Amino acid sequence: MPPGVGGSPAHVKYVVDGAPSVRAVQFLVDVLEHPLNAALVFGGGLAVVAAMLGYLAYRPAAG
Repeated sequence: MPPGVGGSPAHVKYVVDGAPSVRAVQFLVDVLEHPLNAALVFGGGLAVVAAMLGYLAYRPAAG
């Protein structure tokens, strides 16, 4: 086996069999149940949309 390849005592196995499935929708519902989190998520989304619309309205001419 080449040097540096193989089992290392410092190696961490991040993927394990039988890991619980991720429930993204349930996580989103849990986060948005709190008013502050909901305001931050929706406010951030509105800011992104406003920035995109502003860029499209005032973008420099392609030259």
